[in-house]
Amino acid sequence: MFNHNKTATNKHDKIFISKSSFLEFINKTKEDGEIEVTTSKVVIARCLERRNTLIESHHAEQELDDSHNLKAHYARLKAVNSTNKNQGTK
Repeated sequence: MFNHNKTATNKHDKIFISKSSFLEFINKTKEDGEIEVTTSKVVIARCLERRNTLIESHHAEQELDDSHNLKAHYARLKAVNSTNKNQGTK
């Protein structure tokens, strides 16, 4: 996820690292065939707890806060809706 955020060209494509976003990222990575196993929220919670300082530093560096994922979701929806409206008027 660190590499994903560092290489994302659009801020809305970055991901604030939380239990839910980490689990979603792992499941997507598994679906894409990049990994073979998945994990539970309990294991993820332990991982996040152990790496808390590193994750907080990463969030500060990437300018992400705990509401980022929700804001990014709605920004992407707005962009899609705007594109759909513009295509409908042509």
